[in-house]
Amino acid sequence: MYEEPKDRPEDASWEEMEGEGDKRFWGKVRKGVKEGYQYAAEKTDLYAKIGGRRLAIVGIHRKIDRAYTELGERVYALFAAGKGEGAAGDAEVKELVERIREAEADLASKESEIEEIRQEFRERAEREKEKEEGGE
Repeated sequence: MYEEPKDRPEDASWEEMEGEGDKRFWGKVRKGVKEGYQYAAEKTDLYAKIGGRRLAIVGIHRKIDRAYTELGERVYALFAAGKGEGAAGDAEVKELVERIREAEADLASKESEIEEIRQEFRERAEREKEKEEGGE
């Protein structure tokens, strides 16, 4: 249902008011497009940052799996040779265990980075929301 604009001067013609309404309408459209673009850009940035870390995590998991496989093969070889009791003192076993520990630390670091990125974007979104609510 049509409502007359409240700020319409008494002597303004319909044609004059129509132009002002168009300006308001296109201003709102422009603002909506700009906000949508900013939102999409922020989300793209978020997913790109997280995606890079997730890719690194996949690589770390592969590294851990290979080290576990090598460790199992080495321990099995030691047991097959009758030297299984000394497996914990074997230099190759120690090196493989250390590689696994380092990879697990890298994994934890990447997962922590992802959470920090998410937290940063949550805080940014909250600040933007507060700014919008305060400006209205």
